[in-house]
Amino acid sequence: MKRNVNLTSSPLRAWADYLAWVSTTGDFQVVAGAYQCTVALPDGHLLQVQAPSPDLLARKVMAELSSNLVVPPLVASAAEPLSVPSVQDVSPKEVSMRSHYEPALPRASQAPRSAPVTSIKGTLQTVGVYVPVSMHETLKELAEGQNKKFSVLVRELVESGYDRFEDAIEERSGRKVLDCYEQKVASYSGEFYQWMARLDRKLSLELKLTAKEYGRSASQIVGGLLAEELSHCLQAQGAVVCAEVEVERARVAIAGLVGPQAGELADYLGLHGKRRLVNEVLGGLVRAPGALLGKIAEYFAVSRDAVTQAVGLNFRQMPRPSYKAPNGQPRVLTEPVPWEEAVKALRLPRDEEAKLLAIGD
Repeated sequence: MKRNVNLTSSPLRAWADYLAWVSTTGDFQVVAGAYQCTVALPDGHLLQVQAPSPDLLARKVMAELSSNLVVPPLVASAAEPLSVPSVQDVSPKEVSMRSHYEPALPRASQAPRSAPVTSIKGTLQTVGVYVPVSMHETLKELAEGQNKKFSVLVRELVESGYDRFEDAIEERSGRKVLDCYEQKVASYSGEFYQWMARLDRKLSLELKLTAKEYGRSASQIVGGLLAEELSHCLQAQGAVVCAEVEVERARVAIAGLVGPQAGELADYLGLHGKRRLVNEVLGGLVRAPGALLGKIAEYFAVSRDAVTQAVGLNFRQMPRPSYKAPNGQPRVLTEPVPWEEAVKALRLPRDEEAKLLAIGD
């Protein structure tokens, strides 16, 4: 009798890849002494499972997933949305033997090395957020007031909030900073509501590592960052990110300085001879450290938030933002270049490079 090993091994590998995806993207918390997992299903619904122990939680999660899904979704990468193959017109044998099966993670040899980035698809990862209903509504109003997609606004606030958090822990205990953030979350009224935020994959990993370091869940970290950013952004009448007048003033000041005149600002920032780098920061191409943005704000006599918003707008309003490192190939950008990458691209002497990298620590 001829055996077809792939008939059973292929579906098992598919489930293994999907469960690995769940283990990295699911939101795991301890709620009122019970262990809880929340994961987004392919149809957009949230599956929430609770158990008295981690082992039982793992078993219940697997049981619930297998009862809710006829076949595991295809996982192209740990951050891409999942897709479920249609089972209405195919037999179980055809499903199990599908030739379009993709592994959970692409092999290094399959990954493009020098192709320009033209889309952010596949770079975002889902993180569960659990905050009061009134806070969620405030975020929605903020997005509407700025004419932005809710998901885009949340991503921007979490990114700026994490930068603010890193600045804050230079002077205070990280646990105390997070305690203050959680108090701001608790200041909102209403029952707690769970929803999913889609964040940059690298930032998502940093958030999970931060959560582990301070004994919190990723959901608590994201909720706290959002509450902190809202406290800096909200005005008595409506929601805006900084005063529009101040942001516009910062943009006008930047527009009058970019180009050859940026050398004066470079000297003020202690970046002598780095006019090009300063121009890239002002244009939003390079994500500057918080400390550097603070000095730029001092130079223009505006708030740091206003400078952050101004350079962010400069980047978003570019028709096709691109970056070319010295002796490198230009590439299209979907987000600003990290400070570390921009500094290393300058190929400076070691001591000078270390000095610039230290600004981002």
